[in-house]
Amino acid sequence: MKTRQNKIGHVSKTLHWIIALLIISLLALGWYMVGLDFYSPYYYSAPALHFSLGISAFLFVLYKIIWQLLKPLPDYDTQFERIEIILAKFVHLILFSAMILMPVSGYLIITSGSTDFTFFGLFTMPIIYQASDQLRDIATFYHTYFSYILVGFISLHMAAAIKHKFIDKISLNRDMWFK
Repeated sequence: MKTRQNKIGHVSKTLHWIIALLIISLLALGWYMVGLDFYSPYYYSAPALHFSLGISAFLFVLYKIIWQLLKPLPDYDTQFERIEIILAKFVHLILFSAMILMPVSGYLIITSGSTDFTFFGLFTMPIIYQASDQLRDIATFYHTYFSYILVGFISLHMAAAIKHKFIDKISLNRDMWFK
């Protein structure tokens, strides 16, 4: 096991904000796509963009996980109550789980068809596993409803960060703000 950092480094912070922007964009685009009808000019292009952004987010998340294994984040600050640390760990667990499960379920939805998809129109991504219609329906259910859960936990995460930074005025070891 690697030694923990005293403060969060720029690579970790950059990965955090890239992933955050991608996830917020994916949630907004996903909810926009739900309202598209077959005759919309974005009926095909919006899902293609959503897929490409989702694959990008998934790759950045994998990189972030590997990076954190190599450069563990600092321990939680001792100024917090035990319950706050437990809640923070729980929220992070849910967020990381969602960052893995959302792209996997999205991939299963896409692979239920027989068409390859392109990554930002640059190259074709072959279907590695073609999901059955039943698995697609299960993946669609989780992909759809987990997005609402994800928004709730992102909101909790943001509220706690804003509270600690601007209301409590606490200088955190695990601060993700750039200085």
